[in-house]
Amino acid sequence: MKKPRIFLKHKNDLGVGKCLMNIAIIQEQLGDNFGSQEKSISALTFFDENKV
Repeated sequence: MKKPRIFLKHKNDLGVGKCLMNIAIIQEQLGDNFGSQEKSISALTFFDENKV
């Protein structure tokens, strides 16, 4: 899994959002429910429905 900052460097918002969502899924599977929620909420800022 690529790190979000690689996508940030290339201004790839969709890539950042997808990466953060993957991290949130992993956190949830490991039992870190609060961390998962926080990560998924932060990922939402990178998704722009007008660009998709």
